[in-house]
Amino acid sequence: AFGSLLIVPLVDLFGRRLLYFVLLALGLLATVFLSLAQSAVGYAVAIFFVTFTIKPAAMIGYLLMQEKVPERLWPVLIVVVNVSYAWVNLTLAVVGGTLANSLSWRTEMLLWHIPFALILLFGHVFVGESPHFGKQAVSQQSLRGCFDGKLGRSLLATIPCWVACTVGFYGLSYSSGRLSSHFYTNLGLLFFADVVSYLLAAPIVKVLAARMAQMLAFALAAVCLAVCAFLPEGSCKVAIAMLGRFSLDTAFTTIYILLMECFPAECRGTAMGCTNFVARLCGCITPLFAVMGAEGCCLVMSGVCVVASVATWMLPAPGHAEHEVKV
Repeated sequence: AFGSLLIVPLVDLFGRRLLYFVLLALGLLATVFLSLAQSAVGYAVAIFFVTFTIKPAAMIGYLLMQEKVPERLWPVLIVVVNVSYAWVNLTLAVVGGTLANSLSWRTEMLLWHIPFALILLFGHVFVGESPHFGKQAVSQQSLRGCFDGKLGRSLLATIPCWVACTVGFYGLSYSSGRLSSHFYTNLGLLFFADVVSYLLAAPIVKVLAARMAQMLAFALAAVCLAVCAFLPEGSCKVAIAMLGRFSLDTAFTTIYILLMECFPAECRGTAMGCTNFVARLCGCITPLFAVMGAEGCCLVMSGVCVVASVATWMLPAPGHAEHEVKV
């Protein structure tokens, strides 16, 4: 959370590419220290710095990729990235219940971070700076513009949407053991729903547009989660949860598109950092869902989705987003 607030906005001042690779390098160094930790304090400090660097790097990577492709390809790009992410999560669910049982957590930690090392070694050859960065002068005044006028109202409306995606996505993952007695099966089915949803997200956005798709997705997720709260454990509860997850995944695609549409390049990193900061803070409650009753956690997630659906309606309609900040 604090990495999002303190680091991601710096891309509006120093660029995307440099900060991305610096954070990857620091994150990998922290990972090595984490694998060598011999005490609880050492482990806590190392894991803090891993998340403080790797998570913001992921957000910056998302932003950099979107800015390097034409607007018409934004939904396709996000679908490709999210489908890849979903397959990794599905792999985690499978490996977590099988192969990982024979590995030490230190070895497993290093293995899961190999892709970051490969990106650091070879990515700088292929990844250039965002074409949008540097086109317009950026000052503290332009960054403050993110909090004023229409942009400020857009930021306030965007924050609940990111919160709903975070709380809903991770909340369902943590509470998957409450859906039926088969934890890893439930988790795998939710991640399978992620893959299907992300594949269908692009055509959904093409037909409905990002704003309308997000409004309807949050509304459907709210209904599904409310129904889940009162169903007994079993296959029916899992099926409704998968439909809710499908809706949340659609919103997970549109929040990035709407961020690009509602905020100009010179303060986009600031907007992303602020929204992700609040979302991460609110996401801290989701581990509690693993021990809460299904009724309570599903109703919490449903309520957050209702707020997000209303907040999406308050975002500027396509063609009316304010893309200029006074410098």
